[in-house]
Amino acid sequence: DPDLQRLVAADSAFSAVEDRASFPLEPLEGFEEELKLRRLQMSLLKGEADLAEAIGGELFASDPDGLWTRLASRSLFREALKRWNAGGGAEQRRRVVDWGMRILDEHDDLGTSLAAPGMVSVASNVAAANLETWSETGDQSLARATCDLYGALLELHPRNQQFLRGRGILSNEVGESAESMRCWRVLIAGTTWHA
Repeated sequence: DPDLQRLVAADSAFSAVEDRASFPLEPLEGFEEELKLRRLQMSLLKGEADLAEAIGGELFASDPDGLWTRLASRSLFREALKRWNAGGGAEQRRRVVDWGMRILDEHDDLGTSLAAPGMVSVASNVAAANLETWSETGDQSLARATCDLYGALLELHPRNQQFLRGRGILSNEVGESAESMRCWRVLIAGTTWHA
């Protein structure tokens, strides 16, 4: 299997690079962080999600705003989303939220974040994961935060059915029945009924 051969070759290369005694020169700045990112990516390819998550946590703790940390967050978010969509359950859903929020928090505020390429998709998946968690737990602070996230998404995409549905459900839950009714009216008005 060519993929397995590449993994074995890459693993051997990592072992050689990690042996510092063989390097007569001091590694360049960012070398260690990039090495951790590559190890994280290898772990994901091997199906070792827990190890990858631990490496991502190390990167985030040591350099939360660094390039390699941002790339690690995206890798972990994509993997968690893939696993959650494949039926991965509550743990993968938690990872979607954790890594998705870290990606969104890279910007000064939510509005700036949502204006960046690809961030509406990240926020949409975080909101969907939070909505599912709220439906299981009834957590009021989660309902409020997710309702606000759906509100920010609706400012950009006012007729998006997923966003209207999520905001409609949660607005009612947090005591904003007028906003809930508005969302449901827009949603129903935009739905074509076929007999």
